[in-house]
Amino acid sequence: MTDPTPSLWGTSDKLAELLGVPEDDARLVEDLAVSIEWCQRKRSDKSPDEDPGPSIRKAVLLYASLIYQQRANPQGFPGYAATPELSEEPADAMAQVYRLLGRRLVAR
Repeated sequence: MTDPTPSLWGTSDKLAELLGVPEDDARLVEDLAVSIEWCQRKRSDKSPDEDPGPSIRKAVLLYASLIYQQRANPQGFPGYAATPELSEEPADAMAQVYRLLGRRLVAR
């Protein structure tokens, strides 16, 4: 399935490639849209119409993959072991998303 509105922040074909799933999975587009929206809120200093750079594009894909995996495996994340880039625990992967976005995690 192709993105109805391709974004400079990420594309569903790149997400499918990262996850190793078919590109025609409709969840890819939805999960990527959620990730892009969230990352754009976190980096409101970046224009949605301009290339945000490789680190932010990577954060978008990593966060979208977390959303996708969570929906695919609500009891856990067993699919991560098969995807080396996603082999971290979800909390570690989320910390990586923040690092890539250029934001530090703050303990509350």
